[in-house]
Amino acid sequence: MPESKSKFLIPAVGAAVVVAGSIAAYMYFKSPSGASSNALGSAKLVPSTALMATYITTDSQAWAKLQQFGTPEAQKVIAKSLENFNKQMFRDSNVSYEKDIKPWAGSVMIAVLPPNPVKQAQLKVPSRVTNVPTNLQQESNILMVVAGVGVDDAGVRVKAIANLDPQLNKFQYQSSSGNIVGQFPTDTFALVSGNGISRGWETLVEESKNYPEIKQALEQVRGQLKFVNIDLDKDIFGWMNGEFAFGAVPSNQGVLANVGFGGALVFDTSDRKTAEATLTKLDTLAKTQQINVANRNIAGKDVTEWQIPRQGALLAHGWLDQDTVFVALGGPVADAISDRKNQSLNNSDAFKAVTGSLHKPNGGYFYLDMDKTKTVPLINSFISSDPNTITILSSIRGLAFTANSPNKSTSELEMLLALKPNTAK
Repeated sequence: MPESKSKFLIPAVGAAVVVAGSIAAYMYFKSPSGASSNALGSAKLVPSTALMATYITTDSQAWAKLQQFGTPEAQKVIAKSLENFNKQMFRDSNVSYEKDIKPWAGSVMIAVLPPNPVKQAQLKVPSRVTNVPTNLQQESNILMVVAGVGVDDAGVRVKAIANLDPQLNKFQYQSSSGNIVGQFPTDTFALVSGNGISRGWETLVEESKNYPEIKQALEQVRGQLKFVNIDLDKDIFGWMNGEFAFGAVPSNQGVLANVGFGGALVFDTSDRKTAEATLTKLDTLAKTQQINVANRNIAGKDVTEWQIPRQGALLAHGWLDQDTVFVALGGPVADAISDRKNQSLNNSDAFKAVTGSLHKPNGGYFYLDMDKTKTVPLINSFISSDPNTITILSSIRGLAFTANSPNKSTSELEMLLALKPNTAK
């Protein structure tokens, strides 16, 4: 074997042996009549040195609530899938889950235990292998994560809490008021919102000092933008110090008619002067690319458009008020953002139903409305054309998650898969 390959292969094999030989799984099955009646009871049987533990209940009453959701068609698809799964799982045996496993298995607690230091030492693996918005352990600021999944009146909900090392947590969290959502029309079917892009950018730049590859990439982007007189840190991210949101809005006209939707970025800023200067630089750059840049008045607002002959506006930007600027893809989206004749997104029934029960205050939202007529076809065009997939997606009302950080030692995540009620009678 060539020496170069040997130098690589020996540490790699050694690392694999360490990983495979040092992780032990601890499993405890709770029978329906067992003394450990819940997750806390089962956790008492797990050693305190466990690296990870998970508890899964097979109690039919705990999952029965799911039956109140989903269209009749979706219920049939899921039931058929579970039936096929059981058949495949025990295809070559006479074992029945319902008769032979469910009565005694009940709920299960699974834990991953730490490596055995004696066995690890006996392997004599090279030290460089055994040290690996250790080294890994030292770089991570996450000390512990606790998560849970359950079913409530809105759908399937996931909650997670992470305990962080405050000295390694460099990001300065700030809650978001959510007012920026009110700048979007009610037919917005996807949205991401938050607060303080400039602070996140500053954190990334600071952290890049520890990662040469990222630092080099940032320097390359900075250098390229300097050729067109744009400062990446000041002109692009520096003024994005307030709330922000990106939303996808249906559009069947103009340049994006074939796509079926456009998008809009909306920013609150305390530095309008720099933001206006940056947009002017971008307009000048567009003119050098033979793009027609013209002004248009929409509902009393002065909007600048990048126009393509016989197709309309590709991009538009303008100010909604003294501190709020938008950049829209597609002329019709610019109209919808500038002239909101109808209800705004934050007051719509769909947005309230999917996000209303999430924790407040929070740092922003990810929101996806699956009830819109265009959403399911758009998603389906990217992932699958299977009729069963369409049926399942059609039973979902929406998806949303948010994050919150009450202090530098704690980070919380909540997600809701909002389901439509079962209409079967």
